[in-house]
Amino acid sequence: SDLITSVEEYANFLSLFIKKLNLKDYVLVGHSMGGQINIFATGNNLVKPSSLILLASAGVRSNKKLIKKPIQY
Repeated sequence: SDLITSVEEYANFLSLFIKKLNLKDYVLVGHSMGGQINIFATGNNLVKPSSLILLASAGVRSNKKLIKKPIQY
């Protein structure tokens, strides 16, 4: 099925979309679940935005690996 059902799947789609557009310098803006997806994608190095803007963002739930992992550029 082509249905995206999890934050991880959305984050992978976001990564592929950014690669397809060949974006090198970009800003991600996320509201609610979009923020959660952006946090997950950035925290797992699937994307590397120059800035991350979160507006009333949902968080990432109990993923201890992600919580302890700093974001490095």
